[in-house]
Amino acid sequence: MDIEDHVVLDRIVDIQRKFEETGADLKPVERVNLHFTLVFLGEIDQAQKEAICMRLRSLDAPPVPVKIEGVGAFPGPGKPRVIWLGIQRGADELKRYADMAKKIAIDSGVVLKQEEFSPHLTIARVRSLYNKERLTEELQKASNIEIGETVTSPIRLKRSSLTPKGPLYEVLCEST
Repeated sequence: MDIEDHVVLDRIVDIQRKFEETGADLKPVERVNLHFTLVFLGEIDQAQKEAICMRLRSLDAPPVPVKIEGVGAFPGPGKPRVIWLGIQRGADELKRYADMAKKIAIDSGVVLKQEEFSPHLTIARVRSLYNKERLTEELQKASNIEIGETVTSPIRLKRSSLTPKGPLYEVLCEST
């Protein structure tokens, strides 16, 4: 599910800049690529794609109002690998949609890893622990930051292609 609100996207980019200013070795997620991943499918074949798209197109899954607030890191601030923004309102709906997306994928023959869904928005990946102390300080300062309220896009099946400049996403189909 994408974020299409330009004001919220501007605020997210401002936060990313603050983390970049720490001098930490990180790669911010490109503005155009910011999205909520409900389930990661990995490689799927054409028949699975068609089955998923057929189910998605008939799914009544309206956009979700969300409040984006707080910053954290996976696996934790002591050894950050992924920097994320939290979801304060809309998390339950995103969890419900993630469960629906998993069911659609499984019913379409996709074998999924058993991962617990945690509603968040990845904003950067940490490549090394260079300047970790400054990064950790900025994580603590921003821990309660309020980004804003917005509405997500419909549920979308996307193809991800890795390039030297980062991933490119192509929307294959979406819910109604």
